[in-house]
Amino acid sequence: LLPVNPPMLYTLAVLIGVATALTVVPTYGRGVATWFKSGVGLAFGITLSGSTLVAAFMIPATSRIIEAEGWRMGYLGLAGVMLCIGLPVIFFGFRENPGSKPKAQSRETSQSLKGILFSEVVKDARFWLYILTFFISCIPLGGFGSHLQPLLAYQGFALPVSVSLGVALVLSVSVGRIL
Repeated sequence: LLPVNPPMLYTLAVLIGVATALTVVPTYGRGVATWFKSGVGLAFGITLSGSTLVAAFMIPATSRIIEAEGWRMGYLGLAGVMLCIGLPVIFFGFRENPGSKPKAQSRETSQSLKGILFSEVVKDARFWLYILTFFISCIPLGGFGSHLQPLLAYQGFALPVSVSLGVALVLSVSVGRIL
């Protein structure tokens, strides 16, 4: 329904990347962090690599479905995997560490644990470095990386080559996240 032109495609790629940055870690970061006293960074790296490892299997599978049945069936296949595998894993397997929940606190203690205001957070350089890091990594990965195979196929690469390059990309992202 949208006009197919480079500015529109680049805008959508950036928006996908921004949405990726805002929905990846915040959705499960607290839950993962509650299970670790040390090594939280490695835990996040391993957790983040899960989506890229799934992509390493789904890229070839989806490509086969699209080649045999068309892109609509490819989307239905992706939706089926998310509904039948992803949703149950999240629903039944994801939870915060019950031992990490704060105990009932006295009035004095709860007043001293208020945290900091958002206005203070945005003045901290660490906040902006964190945001910048996610945008720098998520825009190319979420916005452009997900379109790598179609772009390569459009440029004349054979489907097996473009699929292999897509798998190589997601596996290298996975290794990079863990490292």
